[in-house]
Amino acid sequence: MLRDPGSAGVGSHRIHYYSKFGCVDSLSIEVYALPVVNISGFDPFYCLKDSLFSIGKSPLGGVFSGVGIVDSFFNPRLAGSGQHRIYYQYGRPNCFSSDSVTLRVIDTLTVKSVASSDTICQGENINFTALPVGGSGNYSLTWFTNDRSSSAITYPISDTWAWVEVNDGCSDSYRDSIWIVVHPEVSANTVTSEIKCYGEIGFAEVVPTNNDPYSVIWHTSPPRGGFRIIAPVANRYNFTLTNERTKCSFDSSAIIPGYDRISAYFVTSPREGFCLNPFDPVLNFINQSVGATGGYWSFGDGDTTAYDPQLNPQHFYQP
Repeated sequence: MLRDPGSAGVGSHRIHYYSKFGCVDSLSIEVYALPVVNISGFDPFYCLKDSLFSIGKSPLGGVFSGVGIVDSFFNPRLAGSGQHRIYYQYGRPNCFSSDSVTLRVIDTLTVKSVASSDTICQGENINFTALPVGGSGNYSLTWFTNDRSSSAITYPISDTWAWVEVNDGCSDSYRDSIWIVVHPEVSANTVTSEIKCYGEIGFAEVVPTNNDPYSVIWHTSPPRGGFRIIAPVANRYNFTLTNERTKCSFDSSAIIPGYDRISAYFVTSPREGFCLNPFDPVLNFINQSVGATGGYWSFGDGDTTAYDPQLNPQHFYQP
């Protein structure tokens, strides 16, 4: 014998049983009304955040189930991005009602930091660009340089972590990092030949300050290679020193020491072509010579005097 509680209605019902032998038995059955269950108070979407969000339900006392459910709360981080069906059940084990809703968790908030290079030489800069994705789209960026825009520039002087962090005011923040390598500074000393006279040949040699492999280009015409240059003295020679391991370079110059070219020149007062006053036959010599440190003056009348580059001599001519 089957009975439908729904057709019997809510309340107490007595069921009688009559056997063919005339025996009678009865049973009282209570039919309960199914509760009206409702889920409410949920958001249109949730950001991927490790937080507990309360979900409205009625009547109280039921049980939630589904991905991301912690007791009677919803954790978007635990659920993950995507659509998630959650259920609320109320009643007795064999007599219950339930409701369900689909909750949406938006894509994970991330950011990619793109660098113009991750390995540089001393004094060079690096340009960074941030590419945020996911989340609510209301991006706020913070760089390790304290810049707040979508890009940053820096001149690191040593190896360091470069990072950018993105927030959207909703999701868990996300940080992306890049390890930046800064090669040591390229440096060198120079040694030269002793000082020589103008027009003679000397040398300059570049001596790197460490044992890495190096190459040198002298910027002459045509350019020359090698650590030593042999060339006329009293000149400056520009060169580029390159570390062949790091490809970092160093521009400098070396002077091959030499005395200046000597050029003897002077003017007189009175000027040339004027006669001296026989009552005051003094001639002034204004020295405009270049490069000389010693010698002598000869005045054309048999008299001489030692040359001093700092002095302008006078000479008295006998009438």
